[in-house]
Amino acid sequence: MKISTTTNNNIRTCPQQLQLDKVTEFLNATTHGFALVMAIYGTILLMHKSQGNPHLLYPFLIFGISLIILYAASTLFHSLIFTPAKKVFQKIDHISIYVLIAGSYAPFALVAIGGVKGAILLAIICFICLGGVIYKLSYLGRFKILETIAYIAIGWISVLYYHPLLSALGAKGVGLLILGGVMYSVGTIFYGWRNLPFHHVIWHLFVMAGSFSMFLSVYYYL
Repeated sequence: MKISTTTNNNIRTCPQQLQLDKVTEFLNATTHGFALVMAIYGTILLMHKSQGNPHLLYPFLIFGISLIILYAASTLFHSLIFTPAKKVFQKIDHISIYVLIAGSYAPFALVAIGGVKGAILLAIICFICLGGVIYKLSYLGRFKILETIAYIAIGWISVLYYHPLLSALGAKGVGLLILGGVMYSVGTIFYGWRNLPFHHVIWHLFVMAGSFSMFLSVYYYL
């Protein structure tokens, strides 16, 4: 009887877990699907704000497109996670993180910092992110903790340019930029908290908060 009860419980648990997984992935896809719509809208706002000035238009466009790529990749991955296309879109999803990191640097490096110093910073970040993309294509998921540390470390390189950023953005603009970094960083705690129900959904919300905060910094203070 004892063995039979355990077996029956396991049988009941499997459909329950599958149902929970489906709900979780629905929420994962929905949250970043909503963010995708907002990213498209935000990109249009940034293009309008630039008023055709190429000094603003191209950095703003790079930032907006990187947001669109990340949220589109994430939405597709979580929408197709129960299909054979999962592995392909998982790689695209992870690669898009590096695309967003590089894209997020564009307006701050090229507009706020500007000049040769800003261009060099963006070039360094793009080179590092390209290395990250190559790594993801070859070794996806093998060193998850190191991958997460890399995301955080690359993002916080910007603190080395605190003074020129403060001069260009002001205290409120820098505050929003820092808040965005904090949201991304804190979110990684939930990203790695595998036994917490809906941990990935929570991670998605932190990513949305982080990107929104940085968008506000760009839109209102650049």
